Amino acid sequence: MILNPPNNENMEKACLSCALLNLSALKELKENLTADDFYYHKHQIFFKCLAELPGIIPDFISMRTWYEENKLELKHLDYVELFESSASSANVQYYITELKKLSNSRKLLTLSQRAIENIYKSGAEDAAEELLRGVKQIGKDDSVKVYSSEDLFKDKKVDDFRFNKDEYIKTGINDFDENFFGLCRSEFVIIAGRPMQGKSVLAMNISMNHSFTEPVLYFSLEMPEKFFKIRMLACEAQVNSMKIQHWKLSDIEREKTQDAINKLAQRKMFVVDRSGLKKETIENKTKQVFEKYGLGLIVVDYLQIMSSASKENRYIRIGEDSLALKNLGRELNIPVIAISSMGRGVNTDLLSSFRESGNIEYDADKAMFIEYDDWEGSISEDHVQGKIVLVKNKNGAIGHAPITFYKQYSKII
Repeated sequence: MILNPPNNENMEKACLSCALLNLSALKELKENLTADDFYYHKHQIFFKCLAELPGIIPDFISMRTWYEENKLELKHLDYVELFESSASSANVQYYITELKKLSNSRKLLTLSQRAIENIYKSGAEDAAEELLRGVKQIGKDDSVKVYSSEDLFKDKKVDDFRFNKDEYIKTGINDFDENFFGLCRSEFVIIAGRPMQGKSVLAMNISMNHSFTEPVLYFSLEMPEKFFKIRMLACEAQVNSMKIQHWKLSDIEREKTQDAINKLAQRKMFVVDRSGLKKETIENKTKQVFEKYGLGLIVVDYLQIMSSASKENRYIRIGEDSLALKNLGRELNIPVIAISSMGRGVNTDLLSSFRESGNIEYDADKAMFIEYDDWEGSISEDHVQGKIVLVKNKNGAIGHAPITFYKQYSKII
């Protein structure tokens, strides 16, 4: 049985399509890849063309001219196929990283085959030396950039340092988005609080808001899918969740609920409801969904009930999990929200309130709590006034934003 070398045609198309849409993505590809990193010959030629053209977003005419000058043919269908792949240029670093992994795997296979041949020709010692040299060369991490001050500032204008709107996602909480600009892509965000005070509801509301525009992957480690979807439905329909569960809907409520069902079916929302997932499983599943659909947000609900094969104590293990989630968001260039429980009897204004792992305090780019004006006195009420308290924000100000929590609808506005 002959196996094809490791390759991914869709990943190669994603990389090349980014370069057709965005000049900075084209620059990233030129700096981090070579034609040999592509497995398919037509993609190798396409990349050479992109790399040799002047620093402009290439179009079909300029590319066809290059092909003709090099006595090659660019088929219009091939160009359109790549252009219509329309991968998000915001995810170009992920595509580059995955493509390099495949390219390095093929190089290792080639080295191994050559080493086997050399053993019979020149002996094990010479073969081992060549193999080690080759492995070291592949192991050089050429994806880690070193920026000079010239790279950072030469020929730049003030407006070049302004963040674009697509570098943030909106939470749907108006005051929070107005004051803190929502969530920056690649941020690791912690939502903390005591049990039953709306941590998961806030994360779900943010997810539902963003699923209008980009796919969202929600790891519901604590709540089974059948209850999670009731929450989503109650929030969308603004109908009491208990009425939905126990068939006590009026005609108007039934109509609102059916309308909400139809709307939710159009959202770009993915839910995993397996408890005790390990960080490796979360990473693998996230990358599978990302590769197939793209992703704009990941939510892990919640951090303290992730499982682990680590033999370290719980304090260290939870810190390892939070760092793994942070790195995952950085790699894919999308925000990761992790829900964290809090110790009882602690001051909610302090970052040290995070339960069981002080590392979360350092890993988080944004850390927020939910506080209420009178939670105990509002238990029997259908809503309660409160605020989101942002106690850490690496990319901006800290402060608070007022909210109203409609408990029966699982809705925060």
